[in-house]
Amino acid sequence: MSYPSYLPGEPVAAADQLSALRDDLEQQESVIERGLESFIEIGRALAKIRDDRLYRHEYASFEVYCQSRWNLSRKRAYDLMSAATVVDGMEAALEMATSPIGDTPALPANEGRRGS
Repeated sequence: MSYPSYLPGEPVAAADQLSALRDDLEQQESVIERGLESFIEIGRALAKIRDDRLYRHEYASFEVYCQSRWNLSRKRAYDLMSAATVVDGMEAALEMATSPIGDTPALPANEGRRGS
């Protein structure tokens, strides 16, 4: 599908083209939203596997499990677990926080650090 141009002097897309573009955008944004949520779920699952030593029947260590099963470095696995822990703490704090105007601060969209 070719995308219409919106530069001055160029034709504007027909309504059906705009509708198709909006549908495509919504589809792609839903993929992104699922991905942004997944880092928390992945971090929590890895922590459970590590904490309960669920990897022990097949792997010598948690690090070997992460590398062999998921192709995750030790650092990446621990970063995901740390990020999930931070979000869990933020969720708990936000439940207690009340804004004077009734809004709630948003949780982070990814595990990245500011200023890093």
